Amino acid sequence: MPEATTPPAETTSAPTKHPRYYLDLGKGPAIMLIKQSNVLVNLPLAVLAHRSPFFARWVEDKESDPALGTSCKHAFVFENGTVQDYEALLSFILPLCFDDHRPLASRSFADLKAIYSLTAYLELEQENRACSAPLIEAEKADAIARSRPPRRMHPVFFNRLTYGETFVFCIYKCNVYFRISPSTFAARSHVIGDMLETCSRATNSVDNPVILNEGTEENWIPFLEWCNPLCLEHQRPLSARSTKDVLSILHITDYLDMNDEREACGAELATRGDDPLLSPSHRVWLAARYKLPILLKPAILELLCIPICQLPDEDVDYLDRFTCRHWEQGREY
Repeated sequence: MPEATTPPAETTSAPTKHPRYYLDLGKGPAIMLIKQSNVLVNLPLAVLAHRSPFFARWVEDKESDPALGTSCKHAFVFENGTVQDYEALLSFILPLCFDDHRPLASRSFADLKAIYSLTAYLELEQENRACSAPLIEAEKADAIARSRPPRRMHPVFFNRLTYGETFVFCIYKCNVYFRISPSTFAARSHVIGDMLETCSRATNSVDNPVILNEGTEENWIPFLEWCNPLCLEHQRPLSARSTKDVLSILHITDYLDMNDEREACGAELATRGDDPLLSPSHRVWLAARYKLPILLKPAILELLCIPICQLPDEDVDYLDRFTCRHWEQGREY
């Protein structure tokens, strides 16, 4: 009888049987050892041989040596992969329960990597091709997630706001979380109202927040201090706030479509024409960006007195952006 090409398993300690994938089903399945984890599984070799040349060769080996796959001592050996990798793979190719019947697109990036690697190793060509596109998408999503800063609860607008009914919000760009009362903003901003309509109070949490895709912490906190003051220090009118904070509040009120608050910011900025942050070119751009005619005429009159060659590059850039914006909005001014 020819010598088998698959060597018997050699281990330094007794392998353990996998609690889920080692099933005592008589002579049908074959015993296989996940070498890196020293764990045994018991799988239907004949079924797998129809799907993979790798397992078909094991069938040929077993025909040469019938003892292969019949005991722990003569187990077939998986040289690559860990038990966690094989759990991910087997839940896909040999589902044992309803939960295993999940599409690849719903599986984690780690599981998809394991499935892709093992399907290549085990020559499961159809499964390997099926895994390729979901893996690419999961890799992109993972890269985005890893590029974001760590989750952080705002020390004031999350940690101190513990009374009454609140919803958890996440400023996506900086991964900062805060809580607000729906009654505070829903009536003033239909954008917030629409967000809350699609969010269940029962499921809203740090793990399932309302996502805010616009702005940073530097934008949102001045806005929250102004619209939702939690202490005496926060209770300051726009006139007592820095120009940088007023610009942040303007940006968020525009995002939330809070027209009265947006126009209040525009009126305040109109009184600060001598502020270094508000050059004439900048005010022209702000007028176009946020639909604030109150800023436009004084800024243009100032610009007419300045030779273009004396404008800083930043101001030229503002004017370029204004021109594009004005062209898009056409007849508004």
